[in-house]
Amino acid sequence: MYDRIDQLVEINLKRLFEDMNQELFMTDFIDEKGNRLRYINNTGEAKRLADYMQSKGLINITGQRCDLTEFGHNVYEHGGWLEYSEDKKAKVAEETQKRKKRDEVELLKLKRENKLAKWQVIVFWPVLILGSFGGIYGAYDIIKKSMAPKEVSVITKAQLDSAINSAKISILDSLKKEKAKIVIDSSQTIVGD
Repeated sequence: MYDRIDQLVEINLKRLFEDMNQELFMTDFIDEKGNRLRYINNTGEAKRLADYMQSKGLINITGQRCDLTEFGHNVYEHGGWLEYSEDKKAKVAEETQKRKKRDEVELLKLKRENKLAKWQVIVFWPVLILGSFGGIYGAYDIIKKSMAPKEVSVITKAQLDSAINSAKISILDSLKKEKAKIVIDSSQTIVGD
């Protein structure tokens, strides 16, 4: 029976769908040839088929009566149990293929992360040592510069007086040149009138 269970489900699902009340008793289940399936004292092929159909959500069993569920109704309307089973098998195969591809990508990613981690371990210690050396040297240099005596340039009074006098002379020369320029400009204006 189990080697032909999908065909038996298809046949009896159709009978349930076509029934006016969409219900059948287990004793009314038939095989491919139209013969009733064996049902004796709540055992037999009919009982096993009904239990299988209930486990798939196609029917609800109440005593010996089997009622078509909404899911069973939809399965039959959309091509029947055989088509649903094939679609489901195809989806499972597709999902398995996707999962396999996802696992391959994840494995490749993990391999690359592993390689990167190895390089990080190899590079970490030299970078840490060089960075520490640079940090210590920088701190030492800052402390050394802050502790060093500052050079102060001392200007003598004679140098200061000399600088002031040269500034005065420079200012006076520029004022004389400016005054001479004004006089020349004003004389040209007078002559021109």
